[in-house]
Amino acid sequence: KKSGPAELRASDLQCGPELTIADPSLYLATLDEEGAVEAELVVSRGRGWVPADEHDQEGLGVGFIFLDSAFSPVRKANYRIEPARVGQATDYEKLVLEVWTNGTLAPATAVAEAARLLAEHLPIFAGLEATAKKEPAAKEASELDVDLDVLELSAAICNKLRNAGIERLRDLVSRPEEELSKVPGLGKKSLADVKERLEARGLSLGMRFDLLRT
Repeated sequence: KKSGPAELRASDLQCGPELTIADPSLYLATLDEEGAVEAELVVSRGRGWVPADEHDQEGLGVGFIFLDSAFSPVRKANYRIEPARVGQATDYEKLVLEVWTNGTLAPATAVAEAARLLAEHLPIFAGLEATAKKEPAAKEASELDVDLDVLELSAAICNKLRNAGIERLRDLVSRPEEELSKVPGLGKKSLADVKERLEARGLSLGMRFDLLRT
């Protein structure tokens, strides 16, 4: 809440101890002598880029203005390969990463998190040949212990699933369709997209774990 004449910046926002303003100097608006603003802001967790029209609007009522949201803390990334010497050998190469973040996450932490996600994705490729010969119920249980991102669903769908406690592929396939249809904000079109992407991997909703080979 603020009255003009003044510039409204992020430092003017009042928030609880569970939140920290990453950039207090961020410019929001300019108020003239007769200008005044009083607003309530709602924030949520997410991943990647989510357009304004894909945000979950349930329970917020009338009067809220939804904004396009960039949840990724990484603002820019670059890499280069340089020659490296190990002992007397000069035919080695080294990878140099350059990562810029918005300050909410250290670059080294962002690289470590990206490496973890990549490691979770790679086992899918290792089991391609064997997977093609199996029935859906015979899926290796270890192949399901990966992040939802392997399905390449939209960020909006992934966020709604995560808000419902569905973080990994195992969590998703164990849910029957009836239960999944009750996830807030997950409509018929989104549910059909989820089923289609699971079927492409030989999976389905409502799979029984006693049929999964470990």
